[in-house]
Amino acid sequence: FPAATVVRTLAQHREAIRGIHGHLQGVPINEEMNALRFRMGMVEEENVSLRGRIKTTEAIDTITRR
Repeated sequence: FPAATVVRTLAQHREAIRGIHGHLQGVPINEEMNALRFRMGMVEEENVSLRGRIKTTEAIDTITRR
């Protein structure tokens, strides 16, 4: 290949990579991560609540069996 073709192709690839990189920077990854963290927090709170209910139910079962 002639050197000019290689240089032009590299320049085009570089420009394409910059465009892709710029597009990816615009993706709201932080917003999605914050939303996922919030949902995980809600699930963890729900798990704590359910564990509390299970312990209460087990305690009631223990008391009523005696």
